[in-house]
Amino acid sequence: MIKNITCVILTKNSARNIENIRNVYHLFEKIVIVDDYSEDDTVKKIEEIDTEKRVKICRRKLDNFSSQRNYVSSLAETDWVFHLDSDERIDDMLIRELHMIDGNINNTYFIAFKIKRKNYFIDMHIGTEDKIRLFNKKKLYFRGEVHEDLDIKSEDKIGILKGAILHKSYQSIQDYFRKLVLYMKLEEERLKQSEKGWFYILGRLVKRTFEHFKTLIKNVIANKSFLKPLLWFCLCEAYDLLYFSIFLYVKYFKISN
Repeated sequence: MIKNITCVILTKNSARNIENIRNVYHLFEKIVIVDDYSEDDTVKKIEEIDTEKRVKICRRKLDNFSSQRNYVSSLAETDWVFHLDSDERIDDMLIRELHMIDGNINNTYFIAFKIKRKNYFIDMHIGTEDKIRLFNKKKLYFRGEVHEDLDIKSEDKIGILKGAILHKSYQSIQDYFRKLVLYMKLEEERLKQSEKGWFYILGRLVKRTFEHFKTLIKNVIANKSFLKPLLWFCLCEAYDLLYFSIFLYVKYFKISN
């Protein structure tokens, strides 16, 4: 069992992903969970899994993802934290690597490790990205409100692990729209404070549409199908068009709740 790394998880109505949490329960000795006041049986099911009373569960209302992730990191007893979402799993290679580095991780000159995250949309692999999910919380922290990132400096030493995190965020279109509501609320609050102008937001929309189109072509080739990649493309565009609409709503109609 991994002892020098704390697995930290954010939850919100995550009962349907409880098997993912059950799997890491048998991998990490220390687990910290911060729950955004779930309305389902998330906390109850975690308590049922925690037969050895090793999981620290706290409740905190989500204001933005960076502060929520920084908060859950601060609750860890170890310097090293491994951030995992409730809709993610760890593959076998990554499990072996975590066991291998656990004993000496406090003596490493790295401050973090990059890990591949394989993203799936309704059982379709839509791409792989590098994410820093394992890091020393005394050296790094998150910034950004909706799509959070770590504050990495050019001189920071970052290691690379070969294993992967399997990210199955949307099991259905209903899952997508449930999360879309949350993201749009956060985007609205962020845009109220932003000084970004019309051309920046429009440029963002055009740039992201081009990136989504390139990914659409890759997904069609990789998955040898057209309909699911097209659905993914349409939903990504829906997100960006909603973002653009909220920008107009907040900045030009000057209506606030």
